[in-house]
Amino acid sequence: MKERSEQNRPAEDTARDRRKRVAERVLHIVGLVGGIFWFLVFIVFVRTGYLSWIGIVVGAVYVAPGLAAPLAGFAGKKHLEAFLDWLIAGEPLLVALVVAVVSVWPERDDGSWRPYSFENELTAVEATRAVSDAENAALYYDSALAGIDVDDRPHFVLHNGYTHSGLAEIPWRSEDHSQTSQWLDLHAEAIAQLLQIGKLEKCRWPIYANSDCRWTVPYKKVSYGTSLLVVAGNRDLGEGRWDQTLEKYLCLLRIADHLCQQTHELDLRSAFHLERMALRMLRRVLVTGELSAQHMEQIAHRLPTAANTWHQDIARLLEFGELRFARRMAPVYEINEQGKVRFAASFSQFREEEPKEGDSFFEGRAWRLYWLMNMPRNPKDVWDMARKESTSLARFLQPGPVLRGACEDDDSFWSSLDFAGKTLSNMARWWARETCFSRFLFANFGEYYAKNITQRRGTWLVLGLRRYHDAHGTWPATLDAISEYVPVEAFADPISGDTFVYTRDGDSFRLYSKGLNRLDEGGRQDYVRELDIVEDDIWLWPPPAPEPELPDEEVDREMMQQLEEIYGKDYWSDKR
Repeated sequence: MKERSEQNRPAEDTARDRRKRVAERVLHIVGLVGGIFWFLVFIVFVRTGYLSWIGIVVGAVYVAPGLAAPLAGFAGKKHLEAFLDWLIAGEPLLVALVVAVVSVWPERDDGSWRPYSFENELTAVEATRAVSDAENAALYYDSALAGIDVDDRPHFVLHNGYTHSGLAEIPWRSEDHSQTSQWLDLHAEAIAQLLQIGKLEKCRWPIYANSDCRWTVPYKKVSYGTSLLVVAGNRDLGEGRWDQTLEKYLCLLRIADHLCQQTHELDLRSAFHLERMALRMLRRVLVTGELSAQHMEQIAHRLPTAANTWHQDIARLLEFGELRFARRMAPVYEINEQGKVRFAASFSQFREEEPKEGDSFFEGRAWRLYWLMNMPRNPKDVWDMARKESTSLARFLQPGPVLRGACEDDDSFWSSLDFAGKTLSNMARWWARETCFSRFLFANFGEYYAKNITQRRGTWLVLGLRRYHDAHGTWPATLDAISEYVPVEAFADPISGDTFVYTRDGDSFRLYSKGLNRLDEGGRQDYVRELDIVEDDIWLWPPPAPEPELPDEEVDREMMQQLEEIYGKDYWSDKR
């Protein structure tokens, strides 16, 4: 029996060894798959360009044993495999130890450290924009509107914070709207001061380069002032005071130009909104007003250029965007009285207030290890980051202001992977990029910009049509007939990439853009529910008739009926 048992043992050992080898091989395969996974994650992080060279080296050291250990196992290098396995197990403990030591290590702090701010760079840029106080319109707005209560918006003039559609769109007379006329008379001095400001060409509010949302332009006051000019200009138009009408409308164009001279795309959006209102009213005056040749020259002199200045304006905005980017990244650093710079021990870029003592997530010296992995030691190198982000956006915007489909969200796998890699590699840089160089924001702005050029060029065409009418007593058969009266670039519609649509219509005419879809929809701009299509023509003349003002109860009733037609009778009960 004993001899038989001794004979069976080698066979049993061989089977056990075989199973052990299979198990080791499986573990090696699993280890290799895991190593490849973390290697690919590391490649994603490196591909973002957000890691510093220290971060790349540390990441490579961290990932390499995970790949090398199973390969050493396959090659039969047991001792090397054991050493690498020891490294894999020890790396998390080493990281935890380093974080703990950095967090509790005594640090001499004499209280002289303060946040880094790139203040000198901001001052230098402000110096390049400087104009004399006498020429700077920005210094006069506060005094002109100092006595105005921006929250005093009479219901008979303003509705829900916007200018009442009837008095903003059509001429009116004092005898028909006595309350509105009295309201304007109370603000006669402010209107007079705004008209004086409208004679100044240059305007420099301080650069908006902060991390918070306190804008340098006093938008509430400026908006209230422009509302006064809009309603007052329409009163002058209704009562036949052509000189005063043009003075107020052209002042609105000047205020829009003042906003265009600022440094943020929001400033230009606000400027374009105001400019389009003024152009709309000027087109009415050009078609229906009793204007002299001097009036026509005055309008031509003050109309915004018909040229496409997209590339110049976008280059200017991106330059200021680089400054804002650097200022947003500045909280990563601290500087003392001797000029020594170090990484900050707290981070408040995402917060509206400074971190409080004991706020462990936003405050702690372990942040310095994080910045070491993805930020340059010298804060001056942050400008390289800013220029890289700016250059990338500039290439994206190169085709021009209308980027079809660029505003749509990208939900693809690769986009999500890129988002994850950037937020984990350097959350501060990702947020600064999204704030200062957002592709979605600038693509949307590009479309808005192109529509504004369409409004400008359409107004130039209306001016040319009026000049032709004054010279020949009738409206021309085609737009080609007015080529001698307007700049050549005014005939091209930037939003559709086609020509404007013009037809004579009895004693008047119709003029509009085909819009983004390039389809001639008769000048209509609306959603057609029955056909489930959006008509996006941009009308220039004649203006659409203002919608009748309905009591709130009737507006609510109409809205309820429309929603019930779309979603059924049970819509409101479902909401409850």
